[in-house]
Amino acid sequence: MPGSIARSLLLLFLIGCPSAQAAEIRTLYQAEVTATGNDETARDQDIRRALQLVLGRVISPAALASRASGAILEKAVNYVLSYEYASKPAAENASVKTEVMRVNFDQMRLTEALRQKGVNVWAEQRPTILVWLGVGDDQRQEWFMPEMMPEIDRELRQAAEQEGLPIALPLLDLTDQQSLSVEDLGSGADERIRAASARYEAAGVLAGRLSRSTENGWDVLWRFYRPDAAPANWQGRFNSLAEAMQAGFAGAYGKLAEHYIPKTLSETRVELRVTGITSLADVSTVASYLSSLSLIRTVEWLRIEPTQAVFRLFVRGDRTALEQAFALGKTLRPVEGETQGFTGMNYQLSAQ
Repeated sequence: MPGSIARSLLLLFLIGCPSAQAAEIRTLYQAEVTATGNDETARDQDIRRALQLVLGRVISPAALASRASGAILEKAVNYVLSYEYASKPAAENASVKTEVMRVNFDQMRLTEALRQKGVNVWAEQRPTILVWLGVGDDQRQEWFMPEMMPEIDRELRQAAEQEGLPIALPLLDLTDQQSLSVEDLGSGADERIRAASARYEAAGVLAGRLSRSTENGWDVLWRFYRPDAAPANWQGRFNSLAEAMQAGFAGAYGKLAEHYIPKTLSETRVELRVTGITSLADVSTVASYLSSLSLIRTVEWLRIEPTQAVFRLFVRGDRTALEQAFALGKTLRPVEGETQGFTGMNYQLSAQ
């Protein structure tokens, strides 16, 4: 077994960086749960809980509630690559230790089992979510500041990790403050939120208004925005801060999963022409990038010419899913205009 397994997913906080569209999450198939015991029965139950966390970040909410998912969970131990027990400080009290189980699942075996049961998965390339958050009470709201609000920061990060979503925080500089006020987050100022978010070029925007309720719980209003889609909003009262945060990111995950998880299980054969090739190193760059996308099962080189290369791709899903995967990265950008009789996909290698 490995000495350790990554405890958290990649989170992208862009303090000081005005633009990022996506991140590649390499730890989607790892999970950590509180250990309930060391005997075989407890171990199997904990592995099942860990697999449920993994499935919750790679398949749609509807699929997670399906019989197919239930059948996979029943045999959770069959998909384990490794697991280990460890002690870690409790979040509430660093002097108290909590026993946890860290599980690493077999991605290829698990995804193949899901597909055989008719369930598609969301690959490692994930859109960055810009998070605007106001915190306070009914009388006063202020912007969320990670360094000043460590408890909220911790729960926000953990909620994003659980859903496998890379996130960015706004700079909250003069430009942001002139474009948007914290009161806008609770007033339904959709156009102002969209306009203020445009400079960050994020694929999704999660805006929240978090307030302590008079019953020692948390009231929260969430709004989610995607380009070319109507805003979605949901709200509720929660007993804990963790539940309030989880409601926000679970909702965002559901909306994004509808868009990014391939709609078909059929494999599609696509020819891809990449221009802007100036050397064999460029060809290698493109081939390596294509091979790194789990959506693509096989990459074949068809021909290499002085300024372009043509590949044949076997895609787990349809052409739209591949276009979305390319859009999340910065390696290739689409070429518009003349195709010269070529019926495949036309892209250009971005400047490295």
